Order: sequence, then structure tokens, then C-alpha cells
Amino acid sequence: DTDKYRPSNLDYYYANRLDYIIVNRGPKLWIHGHVHHREEYLLGATTILCNPMGYHNHEVNKNFDWNKAVVI
Repeated sequence: DTDKYRPSNLDYYYANRLDYIIVNRGPKLWIHGHVHHREEYLLGATTILCNPMGYHNHEVNKNFDWNKAVVI
């Protein structure tokens, strides 16, 4: 079904570029979701982290890190 990828007014809620906020504000950690693979990288001085487990009632993401913990 190609209609599900048609541009819509809601696209901004699924993906956006917030690099300028992260670089200008410089938080130590930025955690996000809505991607389907594990990521951990630096943007300026900020650690960016995403560790998606998967969807409810579906197979667990094979790249999910069960041991990942963030201490605040």
C-alpha cells in the first residue's frame, strides 16, 4: 500500500531535524524513538541514544540492548 507513505500534514511528528537545538543547548543526553534500530552517537557534546525494543505483541528487535541503562 503506497498511500501510507504519501506526504501529509502529520509528517513533522514522525521525523524532524532538531540538530540546531541540540548543538546550541548542548544537553548531555538526548533520547529519542521512532526508528527501528538501535543508535548511539555524538552530536557535538551530546550523546544521542535510541534503543527500540519493538512493537507490543511483535517479535523483539534483535538489536535491542537489554543491558542498556541510563543513570540520571
